Amino acid sequence: MMKIFDPEFDAASVAVSRNLANEYRKIALQNHAAFLNASDFAAPSVTDREHMDEKGHAALADAIYNKILALQKGLSHVI
Repeated sequence: MMKIFDPEFDAASVAVSRNLANEYRKIALQNHAAFLNASDFAAPSVTDREHMDEKGHAALADAIYNKILALQKGLSHVI
């Protein structure tokens, strides 16, 4: 059975999405805000290529938790 994916989400969408992290990082730095690139920790599921699966959610939750701990410790390398 062939999977039907969101027609508005294609290979070009993936390319745009991958470049967003760089832009968000720049904005975070300009605003003295911490940044965490979710795609460094979790990938989209094979089910629909847009949403995370259980493993991805767990990995992202761990990354967020660790980022918060780092921020609380006042580490200078959090961005």
